[in-house]
Amino acid sequence: MFTLRFSQLSVEAIASQAQAAIQQPLAEWEKHVWQFVAWWVDSSINEIEVHTSGSTGAPKAIKHTKQAMLASAKATCNTLQIPKGCEALLCLPANKIGGMMMIVRSIYNRMDLLCIQPSARPIEALAAEHKIYFAAFTPMQIQHIKDDYSVFMKLEGINTVLLGGEAINPLAASYMPRLLNNVYATFGMTETISHIALKKVNGINPDTYYTTLQGITIAADDRSCLVIDAPALNVHQLQTNDIVNLIGTTQFEWLGRYDNVINTGGIKLYPESIELKLLPHMEAPFFITGKNDDTTGQKPVLVIEKEKLSSAEIEELNNIFQHLDKYERPREIINITKFIRTSNGKIERNRTLAMV
Repeated sequence: MFTLRFSQLSVEAIASQAQAAIQQPLAEWEKHVWQFVAWWVDSSINEIEVHTSGSTGAPKAIKHTKQAMLASAKATCNTLQIPKGCEALLCLPANKIGGMMMIVRSIYNRMDLLCIQPSARPIEALAAEHKIYFAAFTPMQIQHIKDDYSVFMKLEGINTVLLGGEAINPLAASYMPRLLNNVYATFGMTETISHIALKKVNGINPDTYYTTLQGITIAADDRSCLVIDAPALNVHQLQTNDIVNLIGTTQFEWLGRYDNVINTGGIKLYPESIELKLLPHMEAPFFITGKNDDTTGQKPVLVIEKEKLSSAEIEELNNIFQHLDKYERPREIINITKFIRTSNGKIERNRTLAMV
């Protein structure tokens, strides 16, 4: 654990610190932090290469300019009214876009950045003397707030929290209204330099839709998939495979991924929406997918991470399916001992299914 004093140090001092640090024997996560800082303050480097997670296809390299990354940081800090000089938290890998952008936001807004080792439970490492104002987590990193009141209180003590990378577990989401701080779900991808839209998920009146950051507009194609235009980020008419319900040019409801849609007898089902309904009732990791069917073309199938399923467990799953609409109910259950995941924990659906 260490702090980058961006509120106090000049670029030259930061560059000197980074060069000295990367010469030392460090843990891998620390190397990633200092290496990114060294790249950022190097005036000879204008572009930084990042890689997609690979959860929806083969990982690919993408280059972003420092100018575009600063524009993204400015939009976030201005939208959320993050005060300059406050303390921020980095607990995401600094070799991924989410972690990189927390560093860039801290540099832009001259915030002190507390860096701790990325883990599934980073909040537990926070001591009382750290008055964190701004932080970003994956939903997995905060889902245990339902089990530990001290962790709940530490999270509530952070004024502004961003959640991204995956859907929020409904069990954790059920605790969101009790939090008195500001918690936002984010929508974005590596191609858009982290998030392009935010949705407040706690408080008395949480947001129904995602709202884009200033200067970013959206549209939908003939598949109802999102198209993003963000000139300041060098993003022009970016075609996505994210199916949305469009509310004007700046708001939308996310429904799921086009490549995951199940067409059963002409009825389109969105696996991600089905999964959200099932999550509060499931203990083991799972996902919904489509399987070819002679009668309906495709049928919904539940894939669960379990070595074996007893008859009692299968019966319990069938009872859980009653929470779904008629056509959403899985007509087959497939158990797989171990899912294949990306380096940041996302399930690789296609590679996992290929094992069956």
